[in-house]
Amino acid sequence: MEENTYSSIRTFLKGRFRTLPDTSSPPLAHATASPLLGEPAISREEFMEQARLPETVAAFLCRMDTKLDAILAALHAEKLEQDFPHPLEVLEISAQQLLLRSPLPLAQGDCLEVVLQLGQADFVTASGIGSINAMRRAASGTVFDFRFTRLPEEEREKIIRFVFQEERKALREKRLG
Repeated sequence: MEENTYSSIRTFLKGRFRTLPDTSSPPLAHATASPLLGEPAISREEFMEQARLPETVAAFLCRMDTKLDAILAALHAEKLEQDFPHPLEVLEISAQQLLLRSPLPLAQGDCLEVVLQLGQADFVTASGIGSINAMRRAASGTVFDFRFTRLPEEEREKIIRFVFQEERKALREKRLG
């Protein structure tokens, strides 16, 4: 079986995880995902351009939409903390694996379900199941190599999109700076 390789980037993302008995355990993240959070049908910018409303009304609706997103994200975050009790920090990400740090001691072979917060303002998350492949000591503490074994295509696409956007942002900053 040929294995795909995906682009990876150094980053700093927050996430949460729960331990699993094995990688065939059913995922919980999709069961707790809020159908109200996620990709909007139209961006706020597109709405402002296409709305046939007075500009002040359209701007008011966009502000209300932003506030509702924040409220929903806070409610969703509380639920995630209950279902995924352990915090983690992602230092490197690809659609294949993560380099992460956790305050919880982990060992090679530990199976985890992770939920990553890919967006701050819009609370975009991606989740998958995998296991710890290796661990190594670093100046900042122990870091763990986590490899996805079950990552739904929709979740993989979110991570690929995130990596691509971050690469573009870095190239733009490099070119301008």
